[in-house]
Amino acid sequence: MDKVSEEKSVIVLPNRVAGEPVTAIGEKAYLSRKDVEILILPDCVRSIGSWAFSHMKNLREITLPAADIRFGKQIFLGCDRLQRVLLSGAENYEGIPFFLATMFVYFPTPELCNPVLAGSPKGQWEWLRAYDDVLRNFLEGADDNGFEPAFIGWFDVEDVDDQKTEYILGRKRDKVRLAFQRLIYGQNLSEEFHRVLVSRLLQNADIVTDLLPTVDIRYYQIWAEAGGFTRESTEQLLKCLPRELAEIRAYLLSLSEDPKKGDGFFDELEL
Repeated sequence: MDKVSEEKSVIVLPNRVAGEPVTAIGEKAYLSRKDVEILILPDCVRSIGSWAFSHMKNLREITLPAADIRFGKQIFLGCDRLQRVLLSGAENYEGIPFFLATMFVYFPTPELCNPVLAGSPKGQWEWLRAYDDVLRNFLEGADDNGFEPAFIGWFDVEDVDDQKTEYILGRKRDKVRLAFQRLIYGQNLSEEFHRVLVSRLLQNADIVTDLLPTVDIRYYQIWAEAGGFTRESTEQLLKCLPRELAEIRAYLLSLSEDPKKGDGFFDELEL
C-alpha cells in the first residue's frame, strides 16, 4: 500500500511510501486536523515528532506499534477526546488502552511512554504499577498546577482570577474522571490505592453528581459502592436523568427502594 487509506473519519497510514518504509511521523504532521476520529500507524514507525497530533479535537482512538518509539513533545496536546491508544500486535488487559490515552494527554512521563513494556503480557503489570504511581501524584497535586493565563485583550487581575477558577474546576473534573476510570478497570489495583480513589470521589461529591447523567451505569455502581448515594440525591438524579436511559433509571429506582443493593461492584475486581 503506497497511499494513505482514508474513509470517513478513519485514516490508515501506509507501511511504505515511494518504496520506502514509513518509520517517522514528522512534527505537526496532523496538527489541528479536526476531521479524523481514528488514526492507525504502521508497525514500522519508530519516531513521532513533537505536536504531531496536537489539537486533533475529534481524535478518539489511535493505534501505535508496540515498539521502541522515540516520542517528541506534547504529541497529543489538546486532544481532549482521545479515549484509547491501542498497541498493534499486543494482547493488552482491557484497561491499558484507556490508561495509555490518559497518560499521553495528562502526564506523558518518560517511564510511561513505553509501548514495549505496556504491550508485553508480563511487562504491562509493571507499566500499570508505574502508571498508578504517576496517577496518584497527579491526583494529589495542587489543582492549579500547570496553570498559565492566556492573554486576551487588555489583561487585568479579574481576567487572571476567572481563568484560574475555571482551570481549577476543570482540573478537579479531570481528577474525578480519572479516579472513576481506574476503579472501572480495577485489575491489579492495591487496596490502599483503591481507598485513595474512592476518597477522591467522596471529596468531590458535587462534581460526581454533575458527571453522572452523562456516563454509563458503571459510574453509578461505583458511586453506590462508595456510599455516595442518599435517598435525596437518588431522587434528584431520577428527576434530571433522560428518559431514554432506562437501565440506569431502573438501577436508581432499585437503590431508592434498597440502598444496600449497590454493594458488590468491587467484589468482582482483583484488588
